[in-house]
Amino acid sequence: MNSHFKIFAVGILFSGCLFDQERVAGGEDFPNTVTVLGKVASDGIASQSSWDQFQEIPVLPDLKAGDSLDLIPPASPAALPKGSGSFADSILWDSSTIALGYFRKIVIQDSVLKLKFRHDTLTYRADGDTVPGNEILLGATGFALTTLPYKMKVYRIVNLDSAGAPDQADYGEIVRALDSTQRFQHLRVFGMNGVYASAADRRVMEYSFLRLRGSDTLDWIQALDADKDGTLWGAGDSGVIELRYQGHLPSAKLHVERMSLSLRAKIYGKGASSVPLLYHDSRLLKNGIATVFHVQGTGADSLMRLGDSALVTFDQIFPADASIVESHGRFRVLLGAIAWRFYDNQMLGFELDRSWRAGPIRHAVLTYAPDAPIRPGQLDPAGNFLLSLGYEDGATGEVNGSFRGGNLNADLLELRQGLRKAFRLVYDARGNLLRGDSLAIVP
Repeated sequence: MNSHFKIFAVGILFSGCLFDQERVAGGEDFPNTVTVLGKVASDGIASQSSWDQFQEIPVLPDLKAGDSLDLIPPASPAALPKGSGSFADSILWDSSTIALGYFRKIVIQDSVLKLKFRHDTLTYRADGDTVPGNEILLGATGFALTTLPYKMKVYRIVNLDSAGAPDQADYGEIVRALDSTQRFQHLRVFGMNGVYASAADRRVMEYSFLRLRGSDTLDWIQALDADKDGTLWGAGDSGVIELRYQGHLPSAKLHVERMSLSLRAKIYGKGASSVPLLYHDSRLLKNGIATVFHVQGTGADSLMRLGDSALVTFDQIFPADASIVESHGRFRVLLGAIAWRFYDNQMLGFELDRSWRAGPIRHAVLTYAPDAPIRPGQLDPAGNFLLSLGYEDGATGEVNGSFRGGNLNADLLELRQGLRKAFRLVYDARGNLLRGDSLAIVP
């Protein structure tokens, strides 16, 4: 491995920026465009490492943590759940709706010191018989509040077919932390005739998480039913979900101001394992650079498949005071067999399109074909490249080149004001011109 190229590439990878062009005085046969060309080509090849951001794809959160949100309502209209010693309990009956076929029971539990409070409203079908306690529960809502520290759980239970036990529940939680943040969680579960209440057997339909400081969103997570089968997953089966995330100043990424992502994945066994299908990640960095990283399969449905090819795009938009305007990379990748680790992925080739505000070269498109697939962490990829150039004065250039043995070899053809010039050039891995020859143009 060429150590100079490795050091240079590592600098590019972690700085997240591209080399600014510098005008260098040259002889009559070697204008500034020839000198800057080496920097543009070397920088473009080093940028190949931007394809390998698969470790940034987050593992799915433990959605089973939502099981802790459950809040069970009082079980029977004939029985009041008595609180232990420190609670004052009361029960209210609302029979004003008997004519409409239902009645309500309101259960209130209030601690003597006002540190805990619970309120439940249960709605029963008025069946008209004389047997107490066998009425069908049509639905229930309620909340449990603890004031120190502040924590509230809420729930809503629905009997979808108005028969048997309820079938669906929404659970929520609000927590206020000592650091002035608030956390909100929501879980929707389904299971006919009371199965919804069994964490082992029910189906999870929706999950969301929100963390705020004041009105500022710090973290937001939402899990959606991507395959439209009405559930994220069920007992022992698989499903396809879409995970969405937004964050401000994420603690694990100190260089990021804001970020958002969406991940589609196939999950198994209630989320115990999963395989990624689509991924999209956009960020605003603290240095003002906006980035977008996107991975998809190359098939008609655009879904990733392990062991198959995929398309990776990495786009960067730079702030107004930077000499470079934007950079767009398209990478052909062969996915490995191991999800989430991605150590066996391989890059097969790429195209890099960049534009500058200043400098003798204003636009460059680099197409690179490595001699062999590039593995993660490989920083000295030997191969051939084509480079199309647009100059500040409207002239153009075309380069056929290669990178091997630590050197860049380039044949440049320039077209300027109807005149053509050709050069054979050799650069080191950093893009410094080592040797150059003017070539005769064959009409």
